[in-house]
Amino acid sequence: MIKYEILINDIDIEKFHSISIQLSDEDLKKLKSKEVIHLINDKFESVYGLASKTQDSVNVKFISGKETLIGKVLPESPNVLYDFIPFEEKLKLEIQDLFDYISVALAVESNNLYRGQAVFEWDLLPSVFRSTPPPEKEIYTEIKQHNHKDFTKDDFIEVAVNMQHYGIPTRLLDWTSNSLHALYFACVSKENENEDGAVFLVSVDNLIEIGSEEEDYIADFIKYKYLNGNNYENVFKFFDRITEEGIYHYFFKTKYYNDRIRNQKGYFSIYFEQTEEEIKMIKNKKYNDIRFIGNNLDLSEVHINNILKKIKELRFPIEVENNRQFEKKAEKIIDDFPINNEKNKISIIREISKILIYLNKMIPREHNMNNILRKDNHFKILIPKEAKETIVKQLDDMGINSSTIYPDVEGLSRYLKEKYITTRKEE
Repeated sequence: MIKYEILINDIDIEKFHSISIQLSDEDLKKLKSKEVIHLINDKFESVYGLASKTQDSVNVKFISGKETLIGKVLPESPNVLYDFIPFEEKLKLEIQDLFDYISVALAVESNNLYRGQAVFEWDLLPSVFRSTPPPEKEIYTEIKQHNHKDFTKDDFIEVAVNMQHYGIPTRLLDWTSNSLHALYFACVSKENENEDGAVFLVSVDNLIEIGSEEEDYIADFIKYKYLNGNNYENVFKFFDRITEEGIYHYFFKTKYYNDRIRNQKGYFSIYFEQTEEEIKMIKNKKYNDIRFIGNNLDLSEVHINNILKKIKELRFPIEVENNRQFEKKAEKIIDDFPINNEKNKISIIREISKILIYLNKMIPREHNMNNILRKDNHFKILIPKEAKETIVKQLDDMGINSSTIYPDVEGLSRYLKEKYITTRKEE
């Protein structure tokens, strides 16, 4: 979402909150009317700025500290627009007021989702992972025992979303397409009014649609976690896929199962971690599949070719190199195979060893949704604690408050408390 950077000479970044930059007509045409850009001076100090284009120049308000890491090293040509290639893993912007925030939200590209959190330092951590190990199966088992109508559906996404709706710990994270709703959630908490808040802004290229194959994967994954692995075969196929793609999280749409999701324009994210126990299960299943394929006394060439074909089907799509130690392991696996032709035996060992090499590379992957901030099109916006109260009042004037976000009596109750009841501050 940050496309451009500008080299500025003889500017001490620490002394300025904003600057005006003269650009060529050609560069001015490239910029949108408002855009987040990167600035770097001749001392290689850098900041992010909110650029507002005028007729012949660009006014830039700084919205980060100078400690932000620079992108690529630029040539010695000031006041020229360069394509921005960031080095940093976390893009942090600092707004001072509602105007700054709206300007940033409008300046970045579309397809954005937002998440507001009351404390800036909090990770993107779903509620069920705040206990170790996450008590996911235990929570679901007890919910089923109570037999509440909202949790008895066969649609496991609906079950998880309803649990999230009622504040029951799940592995889902709430997001919204409404930037002002996210800002409200970052500011409204009385308990955390003396902490800087945060809004996560993510540009989602592939939002999982309702009724898609990927939605089935999400449902299978949640079901697998809730039912202690009863549907593990479907999930293991999915693990193969996400390992191949290197994508360990999804953002997804969901049906509006309740009015609250509808009002908040709600979306969700889910992360696909893998435990050491799951990896062992995957490996054992692959080993057993290989042994099952070879458990036949037919020594014909047709059968040997069939064995090779089926073993290749078990292979992962990721290319791996042969390694002698894995060939030895493969030899042990096929000890019971009825193969008396050395050429056929070597071919089968070679194919099995490729599977073993891949399996050996599998390692546990902890839940880490914070990794999404490594993308250069995701931001974390700091909301200063000093600005929270004012922003909440400004949002209320715009019709953004608990009574509109939560369309029920609970929402009205929250709104009245927020408006009329103040928390006691320490002397």
